[in-house]
Amino acid sequence: MSLSTTRWPAARNASAAKDPTLPRAPVMSTRMWCPLVSRPAGPRWFNRVSLFHVISPHRCCHLMAVIRAFAELDAAPCTGCKLCDLVCPSGAITMVAKKAVIDDPLCIGCGRCVDRCPEDIMWMTERAEPITRTVRPDEVDQEKVTALLLAAGIDANISVCVCTLTSAAEIAGAVVKGASNLDEVSAMTGMRSGCGIYCVAPALRLLAAAGCDMTAPRGHRWYPSTLALWDVSDEARAKYPDAFIDEDRAVFDPTHQFGPLTHSEAPR
Repeated sequence: MSLSTTRWPAARNASAAKDPTLPRAPVMSTRMWCPLVSRPAGPRWFNRVSLFHVISPHRCCHLMAVIRAFAELDAAPCTGCKLCDLVCPSGAITMVAKKAVIDDPLCIGCGRCVDRCPEDIMWMTERAEPITRTVRPDEVDQEKVTALLLAAGIDANISVCVCTLTSAAEIAGAVVKGASNLDEVSAMTGMRSGCGIYCVAPALRLLAAAGCDMTAPRGHRWYPSTLALWDVSDEARAKYPDAFIDEDRAVFDPTHQFGPLTHSEAPR
C-alpha cells in the first residue's frame, strides 16, 4: 500500500498506532544534510551565522526542510467552511467560489487541512520528487540579517522551529528576502510544518522587528510573546535576583552591541 494511492483521514495515524501493519504517512522529514557542504564540526553549528561574518559553508552545515507529500481534495462535496484555509501554515489554501483551492507549490505537507476537514474530503499524496524549502542566511545581506536579529534580541543559532530545525538566522534571512507574514516565512523555510506550537512567537518577533504588520488575519490567533533578556524590566530584575538576569546579560553581551554570538565562539 503506497502513500500515493492511499487517502489519509484524520484517524489514519491513530489507527496505525494500534495496528503496526498499517502504514503511517511520511509527510515530511525534518532536515537533511546539504550535499553542497561538508559535514559539520558538531551539532552546535547547525545553520551557524556569525554576527561578525559569515562562517565558511565548509565549516558548518546548512539543513533543508524536505517535503515529500502535498494535499489534495475532492472539491465537489466542499462546504466552504474555510477551516482548511485557517489552519494552513503556508497560505497554500484559498477559497474560490466557496470551494477550497490548493496551490501545490506553496504546500509544505503538514497535513493540518486533512486532520481538520470535517467532511473528510482531503488527503495527502506522495510527491514524485521531494522538494526542499530553505533560505540560506549566508546568501542574504549579512548586515541586514545581523541588524534584524539584534533588533529582535534573538540568538542567530536558536532553532525557531524545533520540528524542522529552522534557525532564527534562516527566518531572519527569509524576512530580509521579502517575507512579510507567517505564511510567507513558512512557504520559504518549511517552518510550521510540524507541531506549529513553539515557532510562531519568535517568528512573529522577527517580523515585528522588521516593521511588518502584526495585525492577525481574521480567525487567526497570533501571540508574539516570546521574551528576550533585554525585555525584562529593571524592576523585575531587582525584584528577582535569583533569576540571574544580569549575569545572563553579561554572557550574551550587556550592551547588545554585538548580540548573543561572540567572535570567539565562531569555529576556526
